[in-house]
Amino acid sequence: AAAGPASLVWWLLPEAHPALAGTAVIGSYAALYLAGAAAARFPEFAKKLRLATPGIEPVFLAEAGPDDDARLADLGLEPGYVLFVGGLRREKGVDRLIEAYAALGDEAAPPLVLAGPRPTEAVRDVAPERLCREKGVESRVKILPRLFDDWQLRALYRGAYVLVMPSLYE
Repeated sequence: AAAGPASLVWWLLPEAHPALAGTAVIGSYAALYLAGAAAARFPEFAKKLRLATPGIEPVFLAEAGPDDDARLADLGLEPGYVLFVGGLRREKGVDRLIEAYAALGDEAAPPLVLAGPRPTEAVRDVAPERLCREKGVESRVKILPRLFDDWQLRALYRGAYVLVMPSLYE
């Protein structure tokens, strides 16, 4: 499979949806650029391009409640942290995020929470614990190396002071 934004464009086959057969579905705003370039180069396909915006699960739209604080407490967190959610891999910018956080040099800065899956190759790729030790921020960075259900993830987002997305790829 192709890597990068090009892989976010799918051609619909007649079996999937007969009325949209041959339509290119654009899976993200990053891919919208590719759609524009494709439409300019192949104007005969311009009417067959569609943008599929990401959906939001209903759990993330629900009102905040006391369960959110309890879920944060279960994770050893209090509201008011800098949050990263995603794979702990180099292309997600985790190494640069840790370096930038360390460069703040401010003990009063909100804690940094890194939440996401850690495939075997990611541990070798970034090694966030090692990088935090080297930069002297291990006491201010909390790494949550497990997968979360939607309710835990909702609590993580709601408790964050700010969400950071330092990805170099997406």
